[in-house]
Amino acid sequence: MNTVQSAEKADSSAIDHIMVSLSNFSVTDHDCVRELWRDYLNNYPQSAYQFCTCRDFISQNTLGFACFGKHALTETTFDLYWIAVDPANQRTGAGSDLLAYVEQQVIRQQGRRLVIETSSTDAFASARKFYRRHHYQREAMIRDFYAPGDDLVIFTKNLVPPRGPVIESGQQDSFDRQPGIFSLRGPKRSRFPG
Repeated sequence: MNTVQSAEKADSSAIDHIMVSLSNFSVTDHDCVRELWRDYLNNYPQSAYQFCTCRDFISQNTLGFACFGKHALTETTFDLYWIAVDPANQRTGAGSDLLAYVEQQVIRQQGRRLVIETSSTDAFASARKFYRRHHYQREAMIRDFYAPGDDLVIFTKNLVPPRGPVIESGQQDSFDRQPGIFSLRGPKRSRFPG
């Protein structure tokens, strides 16, 4: 059994150990997590970044961590910046427990949507599978974003039913699959999708 809670200063070495242990994260990734962690510690609870850790209930060993926060310039959208589980503790449910905790915290903070960005490389195939298993939808891909051949893949999940303007009677909302085109069609009264 695992427990998840807000991270504390004492978690610094465990978070650093987890990042260093994961072969698919680069030195730049490690530096980014350390920078966000410092901001969290120095500005808590006003930091734009929130960290949580997952611990084994009995041993209290840190199994993984996540970092998330409200997406700037949005009303109800949050980003999952990092989620990582120590390789020795993967497949223990720690990743699922962390993600469930993040989703609960987002909802508690009036969030409606969680956005996750990841890489298209084989090193992150298990991460993409993990997000799909937890009902995240692939929303977009930007080719060669991180590097040639390394695309940005964006996943989202609506955590609460979408709100939006009601479409007038006789129209139905639908998105054309052509980039940047929105159209209204059909005889159904509905709400915009989130």
